[in-house]
Amino acid sequence: MARDTAPPISTTRGDGGEPDDDLIVTRESLDGSATALSQWEGRAWLLRRDQPAEQPDEPPGEPPSGGVSEPSPLPAPGKIMRIVWSNSLTLRQKALRAGGIALLVILTTYLLIGGPAATPGVITRAGDALNARLRPPNPQPTLAERGYVFVKSPPGSYNLPQISIAPVVDRANAAWACWSSPFAPGAQRGVPTAQAFYTESGGARWTRLQLPRSGAQHCTVIADGENSASALVFLDQGQAPDGSCIAPFVYFSADSGQSWTQVPWPLGPSESACQYDAALEGGAIYLWSRAPLLREASLVAPPTSRLIVSRDHGQTWAAADEGLNDAVGYDIVGFRPGGHILARVADVHGNGADSLLMSSDDYGASWRALGRIPGGFSQVFASSDRNVTDHGGWGRLYVLARVIVNDSLTLPPAYALWTGYAGGQWSSIPLPPLPTGAAATADANQPLVIGVGPAGSLETERGVLEIRDAQLNAARLLWVWDPAHAQWLLDPEDVPGNLALEGASWRAGDQIIWVTTLQLGVPPVLKIYTKTYPADLLAHIQRGQPTPSSR
Repeated sequence: MARDTAPPISTTRGDGGEPDDDLIVTRESLDGSATALSQWEGRAWLLRRDQPAEQPDEPPGEPPSGGVSEPSPLPAPGKIMRIVWSNSLTLRQKALRAGGIALLVILTTYLLIGGPAATPGVITRAGDALNARLRPPNPQPTLAERGYVFVKSPPGSYNLPQISIAPVVDRANAAWACWSSPFAPGAQRGVPTAQAFYTESGGARWTRLQLPRSGAQHCTVIADGENSASALVFLDQGQAPDGSCIAPFVYFSADSGQSWTQVPWPLGPSESACQYDAALEGGAIYLWSRAPLLREASLVAPPTSRLIVSRDHGQTWAAADEGLNDAVGYDIVGFRPGGHILARVADVHGNGADSLLMSSDDYGASWRALGRIPGGFSQVFASSDRNVTDHGGWGRLYVLARVIVNDSLTLPPAYALWTGYAGGQWSSIPLPPLPTGAAATADANQPLVIGVGPAGSLETERGVLEIRDAQLNAARLLWVWDPAHAQWLLDPEDVPGNLALEGASWRAGDQIIWVTTLQLGVPPVLKIYTKTYPADLLAHIQRGQPTPSSR
């Protein structure tokens, strides 16, 4: 049979030396063919035996004449034979060993970078990278480098879709930033972790802040309007299983984030209004919402506690809407030092679109009316510069509202602008011009007010440009109303559709706005910029930059 006629296997080393180890095999494990024996000899999982096998007839170390060992036939079934191996590894063994070492290195690296917790992020980034090669993103409108100053992003925030940035009002180069991410360093698997930073150098250097608590669905930071070293951080905890909103964790710092004090939530730790706004003015904390924020002991209607204030960092809270008819809605226009508040309140005696201007000089303990506001469903804008206190303490005001004709809102909607002072008369001003040849569509017709800038100027966007990418909003034109010369000035640099205004700070009467732009691509890159108004805008105009008629 073929099994009995298989070629013999050498029992000594090829160089005539002693065998290294005794490897054993039984005849039943072989098929007897030369091919099978050759393949079998190259495998590394054969049994190794330390006990000596049956010795050959010739003594060790004395090979037959010619230095070549005599062939030995295969042993009978059940017998043990000596197999002599070469010291060198075969090509296949080398490949297996190299593969094992590579696998060990990969496994060690995988565990060092986060193991299973980091896998989703790695897979996502790999998929994004592949998608970027297969479908390169279209060119995105970006901010012009000559008009904006790039700010270095805080560490770890470059690819975040959302970040909260709060510029310090009275320090042009200082700002707070915070966000929440499930991939932050030290985060538990699947648990978003809040990160907070502070800069005093315009973003050249960011200082990481140690928050008392890090777990949060979202993180929001609010800078004090009067004190550059103070801020509030809100750590949103999301919703309970029954759909109710859980109270956020709120922390206050008076030393640029070096230490924090927890602010007790007015409704307790387990209950919160799902939507609310907040402000910090000279250490006084304001909260306002469409729902009551305090539990009232009496059934007396006013105040409804939809606007509340704490002057001791949340240890006690007081209603700040005494005498303010807030049942039908209101908006906070602004704050000034010493407990001054300006608000727009719906006029219950009007046609449903009318509103009144109201002010308080005692942290909301009492309110007085300053007259009706023109237009319908109006928005009122005041300067965020706390040093602007002329004309009743608020400086020049602006109103953007729907046009009312014969006590009815016009259809299709038309908009108008007014300017004036608190308690005084309002005068109409024209809307910013549209680009030459542009159609006055509903989207293009409505201006978007950014805010009140230096010297009582008004910053607005109006005029939709060509949409350069379907993922972005349309780019818009930026206009500044110069009240001293009653004219609109055009910023020659368009506002890209992926820009978000984060806030403003002030320096010697100039306004420095902070903006972010999310560069859509793979991965999305968050960029922060600042721009000074109106100094740069006036410089462009004086150099003969493009005007509306030249577009």
